[in-house]
Amino acid sequence: MKIRTFLIFVSILSIIIVFAGCNSSQKITTANPLKITQNDKKIILNYLDTKTNDIAYPSKGKMYSAFELLGTDKDKIYIWVVKEEYIKAGTNLESGQGVSLPVVLKIKKSSKGISIISHDFPKDGVNYNKDVKKLFPANIRFPNNEEIKNLVKVTETRAEEDLKNSPIK
Repeated sequence: MKIRTFLIFVSILSIIIVFAGCNSSQKITTANPLKITQNDKKIILNYLDTKTNDIAYPSKGKMYSAFELLGTDKDKIYIWVVKEEYIKAGTNLESGQGVSLPVVLKIKKSSKGISIISHDFPKDGVNYNKDVKKLFPANIRFPNNEEIKNLVKVTETRAEEDLKNSPIK
């Protein structure tokens, strides 16, 4: 009986260690990291807002994006993206559809900063995990639920600022 108890203990301990390692708060970049400037962040945000309708597109309102940098390579930027739709309802905003997922930006770096060539993301469904493994280095840590909620708040703040700065139609 003691051997069985010991084996159960070792199994549970192994599972805890695996999950603790997966939730490490340290952000790891890849082998050839790029330095991302504030201007680069603006370029990324503009790209996400205007060039990623294949990820999510508005049905009645306007999409707002937010992202968290996960890591970089010499020609790729790995990010977590939240895109949320907001619809004007009088003087208020209603939320519409949204998405939260990892995205790879393929970029070209120059003395003026980055230019984004294209993007890729894991597809929904049974191939999601296979796509993630194919697109992202193993050392990339994805954000936790709290960090994703913060990105949603960023999209809401952007939509509220937009509403304040534009006349209601």
